Amino acid sequence: MGRSQELDELIAVTLKVPQSTVTDALSFGDHAAWDSLTHIKLIEAIEQAYGVTISDEEMLELSNVQAIREFVGKVNGE
Repeated sequence: MGRSQELDELIAVTLKVPQSTVTDALSFGDHAAWDSLTHIKLIEAIEQAYGVTISDEEMLELSNVQAIREFVGKVNGE
């Protein structure tokens, strides 16, 4: 499984949505499952999975799948 697929799976599992719905366009608030509490859980899951610490400012910026993918790519040196 590639990194992109792993990240999509992490997002899908955390949001409790089908992985097929995880697209760049998916944003905080677009789906009933992605509320403020779930956003915090998603940030914590990313921190644990990738061994990073996400600041409050970054947490606010990571409000859609595209931004999350770009962030993870950066921390992985891609």
